[in-house]
Amino acid sequence: FFTLCMTTAEPRADITPAGEVLSVSELISDVLLDADCDVVSNVRYQFGDDNAVDALGSFTQNGSILPFESGIILATHQVSNAAMSRDLSNNDRNKVKKAVGDPDLNAVLEDLNSDRYNAFKHTSVVEFDYVPVVDTLTFEYLFASDIYELSCSYKCREAGGMAAIFITDLTTGEIENVALVPGSQDPVATSTIRNTKGYQWDGFDCQDANPQFFWKNYYYTIDNPFEAPVNYSGLSVGMKTVPYKVEPGRKYHIKIGVMDLCDDPHHGTALFLSSSSFSNLPEIDLGEDRLLAENNGICYGEPYVIDSGVGYIKDYEELTTAIEWYLDGELLPGETKDQLTVTRAGDYTVVLRFIDLNCEVSDSVRIEYYPSISSIVNPPETVGVCRTSLQDVAIVFEDIEADMFRQSGKEIYTTAYFSALEDAVLGENAFVDKLYYNLGKEPQLQTVYIRVEDIQTGCNEVFELHIQPEEGAVPDQPSDVSVCAEYVFPQINDNQYYYTEPGGQGEEYKVGDVLAEPGEHTIYLLQVNSEQGCYEQTAYQVNITAPVRADIFEDKTLSCEYYELKPLSEYNQYFTEPGGNGDKLYPGMQIFERKTVYVYASSGDGICTDQSSFTIDYEDCPIPRGISPNNDGLNDVFDLSPHG
Repeated sequence: FFTLCMTTAEPRADITPAGEVLSVSELISDVLLDADCDVVSNVRYQFGDDNAVDALGSFTQNGSILPFESGIILATHQVSNAAMSRDLSNNDRNKVKKAVGDPDLNAVLEDLNSDRYNAFKHTSVVEFDYVPVVDTLTFEYLFASDIYELSCSYKCREAGGMAAIFITDLTTGEIENVALVPGSQDPVATSTIRNTKGYQWDGFDCQDANPQFFWKNYYYTIDNPFEAPVNYSGLSVGMKTVPYKVEPGRKYHIKIGVMDLCDDPHHGTALFLSSSSFSNLPEIDLGEDRLLAENNGICYGEPYVIDSGVGYIKDYEELTTAIEWYLDGELLPGETKDQLTVTRAGDYTVVLRFIDLNCEVSDSVRIEYYPSISSIVNPPETVGVCRTSLQDVAIVFEDIEADMFRQSGKEIYTTAYFSALEDAVLGENAFVDKLYYNLGKEPQLQTVYIRVEDIQTGCNEVFELHIQPEEGAVPDQPSDVSVCAEYVFPQINDNQYYYTEPGGQGEEYKVGDVLAEPGEHTIYLLQVNSEQGCYEQTAYQVNITAPVRADIFEDKTLSCEYYELKPLSEYNQYFTEPGGNGDKLYPGMQIFERKTVYVYASSGDGICTDQSSFTIDYEDCPIPRGISPNNDGLNDVFDLSPHG
């Protein structure tokens, strides 16, 4: 009996040689670099000595386990025979014709201590000039070779199969091989990436070399050859070249080469390069659409900055670019910066043009604005308050909000109150008391700022609540009064009151009260206009002059002598007629005949007066019969003056 084992091969990569669909130039520009710009030029290739073998092609993953979705393959043989699972029948590879090869590849071979760098070998090279518009070049690639097989004499020797990627700065002339084993300075070759597990043979001393980068071995039954995505004995893992810093806008030369030294026609070497290796153009991402339906719109009136993320482009001195912004397809004149501040809804597009490279990149974003809160919520009306009150005046916020949210309701809104606009905008230093706002007894003209926030959208708007002190009914202005001795407060209305100080302060006087203190008094007439204590007041002057008193003298009847007017008290004067009329007499004057003398007292302002009078009368004076000057007091003097 016998056992029959049947198995089905896994999907393999699909490979299309150059020339069947795309030319070599198109494979470089459209597949490898996916270049939309005129960045590729001077494409050249050399497959062996005569270019008779099509050693370049494109590939797609095609559901296989190949780590790249698509890219190009460069091989030392006809690429079409790589498009299968591992071929164990050793069919001829149709290798490229031997030649001395490429000098740059030969230099790498020499660095690997191979003595075959000047010998004939199977070499394939594709190269081109390239102008990057990004600042770093990195290729993703996978190294494949049959040199790992037992039958190949180079399996344990230096660089039986090898690959290199050279980048040359055409301005400085510097050249660098960026295809190195990750984390080392080793070129990529069968001797620098090798895992000897499972095949130690007598007479051969193959040592591991960076085995972590060796992926599949389809020859020594280590891995199932029927799952192989491509027809090679050994595959590396997907790797990246050393990141190469470039000057965007400058021209570089890129050379990709593979080589093998094996004379066996069944063995070949290849390099698979991913078409997603690096971005030829900067990516512009204007961010997600800001849509009302997604609840991420922009608040009304809020400036929104759209950032293209390409501001760094201006630092690229060798790259000529231009930026344009569009709104709903219309060019926005003068908007040429990498950021755009918008305040209107619409579809915004930014275009970054590479002038010398005949290409551009762009992105668009839709911006939508929530309606203003003030289009939904009523603005508060100006609150009129009395300008003076006997008790503190307070605003009830609940009353204010009842009007504001009458139509909209307040379910989705919060409110806070502020004395400064800056604080309201920032939401800082809000009033602690959320019920009342005390304005004191003398409210001032002021504005309170109400921050209304929509808790669903996070948008807010600041409303102005104007507080307007208003004049109430003002009492009639009493005339200033000047009185003597006392002032009696006259009749006033029931809602009016007398005070000696403003604002209902000081001493209160009732109607009929008497003010008798001499001097100047300011009297405030306060009128209460509401039950809340709102009032208006006026003031007038009451001048009280202290009373004066006329000196009182007794009537006199004199004989043989004259009456001399006596000294007077302050404010008193003598007159010959009542009321301070007639002739003015003075203290010390003698009265020679019968006379009524009037004493008239008057305050300095003439408001207070008083008067008294007395009469001076004379009897006849007898003439002496003789004179006897003997000092006995009788007839010692003979005076005739009283007789004229």
